[in-house]
Amino acid sequence: MFTFELNSDGKSYSVVDCDDSVTGGLVIPSTYKGKPVTVIGSDSIDFCENITSVVIPDSITSIGVLAFESCYALKTVQIGKNVKIIGECAFEDCSSLSSIVIPASVQTIDFGAFN
Repeated sequence: MFTFELNSDGKSYSVVDCDDSVTGGLVIPSTYKGKPVTVIGSDSIDFCENITSVVIPDSITSIGVLAFESCYALKTVQIGKNVKIIGECAFEDCSSLSSIVIPASVQTIDFGAFN
């Protein structure tokens, strides 16, 4: 379902792609190959048009640019308590989005994050 890439620190992973045919609820894993998943990369889950909810684990610290672009059926997002950055246009064209809880850990919400 997901494609991961080892981060430059060699100690953690990023989500870099997701199967566009996924439907229903989506849960981002907190670990991959025994290492934490810390980043949802740019354009990684875009155009998954049939996901309705996303749970982002506490291991994630950053949501990349256009990460969830055009996830048209996405209604709810639960963001883990360690996310610091929500990237530019991260949830662009998510017109069904009706519920998102942004934790106090978020320090930056870039331009057009919920455009």
